[in-house]
Amino acid sequence: MEILQRYSFRIDLDPAFRIADDTEALLLRRDVMETMMETQYEQADEDSPFAKLVENYGGDRDDLPIKNLILSIYEFSRSHPSPNLWLEEVLTSFQDLSLEKINQSSWFQSLMEDVALELKGVEALLKEAVYYAESPGGPTVYLDCLKEDLAIVNRVQEVIHFSWEETYQEMKVSFGRLKACKGKDIDEVIKNKAKDLRDNAKKRFDKVREELFSIPPQVYIDNLKEMAPLMEKMIDLVRCFAEDYQKAKKEKGLVDFSDLEHFALQILLDEESTPHNPVPSVAAMDYQAQLNLEGKM
Repeated sequence: MEILQRYSFRIDLDPAFRIADDTEALLLRRDVMETMMETQYEQADEDSPFAKLVENYGGDRDDLPIKNLILSIYEFSRSHPSPNLWLEEVLTSFQDLSLEKINQSSWFQSLMEDVALELKGVEALLKEAVYYAESPGGPTVYLDCLKEDLAIVNRVQEVIHFSWEETYQEMKVSFGRLKACKGKDIDEVIKNKAKDLRDNAKKRFDKVREELFSIPPQVYIDNLKEMAPLMEKMIDLVRCFAEDYQKAKKEKGLVDFSDLEHFALQILLDEESTPHNPVPSVAAMDYQAQLNLEGKM
């Protein structure tokens, strides 16, 4: 706050700004969104990317889903130091797609980290099921199937960070069917524990496959390429909203909490700065000098 008030003139910010409360910010965002969307409707024809975007992502009765999507992308972009750069990277990722680039992309690696974590949970459930199957009174006839299930999971774990195509191929393999288990030596409680654990593991494994590996990677890429014009329009809408919202806040002398961080970075970083090579601004060096001076007093 002190930095913003002291150096507000460097970013054309009213030094008498105040922080909007949650309700005020919500209402202002809503008004800005409505005005922007009305303009888009007036300018778009029925074959435009905007019309297709509303058709594909709008609701049955209104366009609230697409408005919420714009806001979600906007808010997520604001969690990055350079929102516009992040939006540009998202757009580029849709325009220049290939299996090799996706395998190397940070978002793919992040997604696979989540999948790997889920598979760790599946593996833990199966190992616990094996423990019960091997216990006295346990369903030993389950063991072959459980160990094959574990082998399937382990094969996926070996390739998941390196290749989408290989992961897809390994995920196509389904868990087998447990053999019938009866007999006077079988403890029903132990048997049911083993079965429940295995059923849960299978359910979680199948969910991952259905959500992320239900179609071949190349088909998925082709679908994404077809979406590129729509994504380009979506990013354009997010940028329009961000610009209009910023103007509306400025007119009212308001900032929201995400502005505080971005304005501070704007003040403290030189225009030549990049995300990988931050360069302190004159204001940053001046502020540091004042802090050093105060520290000696």
